[in-house]
Amino acid sequence: MKFVCLGCLDKDALGKAGRREQQKMVEACTDFDQELHAKGHFAAGFALQDTSAATTIRWQGGKATLVRRPFC
Repeated sequence: MKFVCLGCLDKDALGKAGRREQQKMVEACTDFDQELHAKGHFAAGFALQDTSAATTIRWQGGKATLVRRPFC
């Protein structure tokens, strides 16, 4: 079985964080990726577009409905 791990960035929080705190956030993500790699669980990693460009597909009333808003 395979899973997708989606990480979302809060731009406001990142913008308010100091350089040291920003670096800690990046290191935490990098450490997690390295752990997944080491255990053979990492298949690929890709950046998504900004959440302002997001479209969510929801199943409602027996059909797919597109929702123009962020997924996070």
